[in-house]
Amino acid sequence: MDLVTDRQFSYLFLDKSLVQVFYEFDRGELRKARLAYYPFPIPTTSDQWEDYDTGLTDNLLSEMILALMEEGDLVTNSSHFRIDYDATARTHSVSHCQFSGINDLRLPLNVIFTPFLFVDFIIRNVFPSVHRTQLVESINYRPALSHARRSVETLDDSRENNLYITVSTGDRT
Repeated sequence: MDLVTDRQFSYLFLDKSLVQVFYEFDRGELRKARLAYYPFPIPTTSDQWEDYDTGLTDNLLSEMILALMEEGDLVTNSSHFRIDYDATARTHSVSHCQFSGINDLRLPLNVIFTPFLFVDFIIRNVFPSVHRTQLVESINYRPALSHARRSVETLDDSRENNLYITVSTGDRT
């Protein structure tokens, strides 16, 4: 599925990476949320992979990727970063982040992110010069960021007894 062609995005950046924002409410209560960032898939050649693959040639994943490339298959960076919230979750934390399509690896969070904070996080980390020169300098940025940080809902998920990421929403830019 091509997320851009199928218009499955909320924000499309100039480099063709994208952000998805989804919130589901029931009688005014948040039930589910998904905030995802998909970098633009960049095809990788076997030469590029071998340059990147610094000493991991005995790694099964590396061998599989090189085998796919030798067969002529196109390998891309098709991973993504996602933050999910599900008020009805019983088998995992109600709020968590995931990397790529690894559904069984969830890092629990203690907050529900707002769209503003998520997009700010992506721009701050993926496009730092844009963040520094265009967003932070905007007259509306600091008040909007401050409001978004005050709007974050902190969760008490006492079921979590493993690694847990606590997110600070302190007012710093």
